[in-house]
Amino acid sequence: MVFEFVNGKLVGAGYALMEKYVEPNQYVVNGARWMEGLKEKYGEPKPDVQWLNDLYRDDQKKYAFAISAGHLIIRNSWETEGTKIQHIITGKNFEISVGINYKSKELGSEVEKRAKEAQRSVF
Repeated sequence: MVFEFVNGKLVGAGYALMEKYVEPNQYVVNGARWMEGLKEKYGEPKPDVQWLNDLYRDDQKKYAFAISAGHLIIRNSWETEGTKIQHIITGKNFEISVGINYKSKELGSEVEKRAKEAQRSVF
């Protein structure tokens, strides 16, 4: 679990799947289990499937491999009155990450503002 605070106020929280699997598809299977729990609680998500490389796009059996290679990112989002929720499955260098993030709508903009300011100060 990760918690993010600004000025002593909780702005966001998240958690990630920590298990390691040899078979990439197992990450997708467990990610789908998390998705079902989120759907039960928040309803149907707003999906966002992003292909960075189309090599495996036409072979659904290789989607987990495509994720691990960094070719495919799968995001699903929900919004409540005060919170943005995102479930994400992504990968790089043949490792897959599965996580869920919660961000305050009210205080999340403060975090984004500070990040932009920090980025400007670097350049």
